[in-house]
Amino acid sequence: MKKVSLGLKEKSVLEVIAFAFHVVSRMFENLFFHTPNPELKSLTDGAMELQKAFDKAQGAGPAQTAVMYQKRTALETLLTAEGHYVEDVANEPANKVTGPDVIILSAG
Repeated sequence: MKKVSLGLKEKSVLEVIAFAFHVVSRMFENLFFHTPNPELKSLTDGAMELQKAFDKAQGAGPAQTAVMYQKRTALETLLTAEGHYVEDVANEPANKVTGPDVIILSAG
């Protein structure tokens, strides 16, 4: 069984945002992923919310920084759930011929 490694804890806020948009771009209309769960719109919305919170936190106080970290946690939760969805699809017996590595890499 192949696993998805996201490495989210090692990424900066801006890297998490960029990663979310990258995943959305790679999974959008990808034939392996018919019903992404969570929906790709949720990832896009979460990334945009984190970007706004990041912008507001620049030079601001602890309250804005706390909101930014809450938005980051929310986006990481969505990305982790999407990673599990990708794992499930990649490890389906019907996809054995294609291979789980190819499917996982196609998701970004």
